[in-house]
Amino acid sequence: MGDFTIKQVLQFTKQSNTYNNRFEYAKRDKVKTLRIKEIKTLDPNRPGRIKTKYLIESRSKPDYYPYKYRSKKRDGSKGRYRRRNIEHFYDVVLEIDRLSINVPFRARLGGLKKWDSHPPQSEIKQIYTETKEKWIKRYGEKEAKEKIAKHKRKKNLYLDVGDYNSRVRGLNGDAVARWHPILWSIDSLWGRTYLELGLPKSNDIFFPKHFIAMIDVLLRANILKDD
Repeated sequence: MGDFTIKQVLQFTKQSNTYNNRFEYAKRDKVKTLRIKEIKTLDPNRPGRIKTKYLIESRSKPDYYPYKYRSKKRDGSKGRYRRRNIEHFYDVVLEIDRLSINVPFRARLGGLKKWDSHPPQSEIKQIYTETKEKWIKRYGEKEAKEKIAKHKRKKNLYLDVGDYNSRVRGLNGDAVARWHPILWSIDSLWGRTYLELGLPKSNDIFFPKHFIAMIDVLLRANILKDD
């Protein structure tokens, strides 16, 4: 594990001009399940001694756009908030040696699969630029516009690239592109990453909203302690 503690990274996140909004975003993330596993193994550095670590797993449900959105009235004004009949869950993993925020950690948000930056157009509502250009060239601008509108009305399609990766691969874009490479560079990543960045400055180290939401639940339940 790295040298930074959970509490330190929470402080880095609060102090960051780039990532301090993750605390506000965390309020829109609903933690649905929590599992805490106590794992005992022989300590290779101290023969005959038992080493204990805790693996905390959480699943969270999004409560933000595009899964929660505000409808429009006929006159164009804003209507009520509505929720799409779509659910996805992110697995959140935290590995620590003691149930405290003052210990080093390993963490992960989402699965171990690789991000698909270009899912098939037939599976997502989002229209790629190359698809739009291809249709305009083939059908003309007016017919292409109608074809795009028809495509977006189709049911059972993923909303966009991010939604596809969330629901099909269990991946979170913020974690894949930003958080996991940072955790990897400070030896605090649980599992692997496909991006490897240099050692970041301390104010670049942060927790994403899903992870902050989980830590908040654990602290409120007095499972994690600030000791």
